[in-house]
Amino acid sequence: MKRRRGQISILLLVIAIFTAGFSGETMTEGGKAQVVDINRLNITIIYDNYAHDRRLKTDHGFACLIEGLDQTLLFDTGGNGSIFMDNLETLAIDPQQVDAIFISHNHYDHSGGLIRFLESNPRARIYIPRSASPSYDVIAEQYGARVVAVESPRLIDNHAMSTGEMKSSVIGEHSLVIPTDKGAVVVTGCAHPGICDIVQRAGDLTGRQVYLAVGGFHLMSDTRESIQNTISRLQTMGVKYVAPSHCTGREAIRLFADAFGKTFIQSGAGRVIRGGELSE
Repeated sequence: MKRRRGQISILLLVIAIFTAGFSGETMTEGGKAQVVDINRLNITIIYDNYAHDRRLKTDHGFACLIEGLDQTLLFDTGGNGSIFMDNLETLAIDPQQVDAIFISHNHYDHSGGLIRFLESNPRARIYIPRSASPSYDVIAEQYGARVVAVESPRLIDNHAMSTGEMKSSVIGEHSLVIPTDKGAVVVTGCAHPGICDIVQRAGDLTGRQVYLAVGGFHLMSDTRESIQNTISRLQTMGVKYVAPSHCTGREAIRLFADAFGKTFIQSGAGRVIRGGELSE
């Protein structure tokens, strides 16, 4: 019976990946997130195309755990539930410690581990873009979880907020923004709306330059010239640290490393970015 329920859930999530429109609960809590001491902030990369900790499995996708806020936030769940849960176990991360799940967008490589995670922790609230599939509501109801559809910028935590859904030619996506005493921290899934536009939105929402940008920047198909233009724009916008991974692409990651030098962070599954170790 349990196996059949899992098979039905997987089918529903597959439908979710290819279906648009969402009818779930919409919450539009306004206000600005409070500034947090960056020394409290830790971001652990759980799932990525690349490995930092060789004990972990790699796969196309992204997920990270954000600690040091009022809640412990899980950002995305990777593409493969078994790999995602195995990596959590290897990293000694208890699913029960997660208070909220932030799904950046409606692609399998960011939501594929959700069902397996809910089997271990069904109480976590799930934040998804407003345009995501209604199947998320069905899955959440099955496990007793609660879905919040995000359209406009809104608080996720006292110290974190969503950019609100930003549209692209590919899909609607939202990113996480955390204002710190050093500047804003931005976590992106794939940055389909454009990493520079996301950084601009984060600055507008917080009134602070972006200090750290983490996640997929979606430059894997861009030309070298386009990548360099993106890097130049981010530097002009005042971004200090970058930790690009996932769909950024190997060539783009190398160019970011060259351009940012000592403020480039080599990401990958198992990397822990500790706010207290960022000194620039």
